[in-house]
Amino acid sequence: MDTLIIRSLQGLASPAEERRLRRWREKSEENETQYREIATILELCRSLPDIATSPPPDARTLIARAGDEVEDDAA
Repeated sequence: MDTLIIRSLQGLASPAEERRLRRWREKSEENETQYREIATILELCRSLPDIATSPPPDARTLIARAGDEVEDDAA
């Protein structure tokens, strides 16, 4: 159900999916709580700044770094 909740909150759910979700939410307080928790998490995620990431280092760079660390430990 989590995927459907997220699709709905993103405006991607079909009318049939929206009806299914509405019925599910109305079935129990636990379902409504789950919906609200996911909505809160999604909203918090939207408010986070975009984090720029760099590509991972290649194998040679990693091996060189590991060698540098071994030399530092030996000194």
